[in-house]
Formats: sequence, C-alpha cells, structure tokens
Amino acid sequence: MTISQLLLAPGAFDGAPVLVKGFFLQPMVGDIALYQTEPDYHRGSPESHVRLDLDPKRRDLRPFQLKRCAVEGTFQAGHGPSAWGRITNITRLELAE
Repeated sequence: MTISQLLLAPGAFDGAPVLVKGFFLQPMVGDIALYQTEPDYHRGSPESHVRLDLDPKRRDLRPFQLKRCAVEGTFQAGHGPSAWGRITNITRLELAE
C-alpha cells in the first residue's frame, strides 16, 4: 500500500491496519510525518504525507530522520478540507530498502 492510495480514498482505509513506506521526517516543531517521496518533502507537499503518532520521548527517532522507512499501524482518515490522515497504534517502525 502507498501513501497516495491512503490519501486518495481515506474513508476506505479508516480504522484499517496498514503497512506503508515513505520518507520519515521529525521536525523540530510540528507533527512527525511520513512522505511519499523525498522530493515531496522538499516541495512541502501537504497532500503527499500522513502524520505519525509517535512520541519522541519514548523512542529515539533520530536513526530514521530523513530516511526511507516502513511504518505499520492503524490508519485514521482526516476530517475537514485540510486534514490529512494519520497512522496511530504504530506497531512497527524500521528502515526500509
């Protein structure tokens, strides 16, 4: 499954377990996110990422920063015109090839 698939039909995946790969970003301020590709991150494309419910105080996320990662968890569709989806209950975060 891809981030694009999730965001094109968020209602179809709302509450579903998902495994996606993307470009991991933990900003100094703001939400942790997984972008479809590195160029999407550099363009600041809000429509090409999902937010990740991860607590950097509970796990060191620095090894994943600006790297391609696999994330497994539960997708929650966003609501409203500017709300994108997020992945919650994350059970897997690892570097991807």
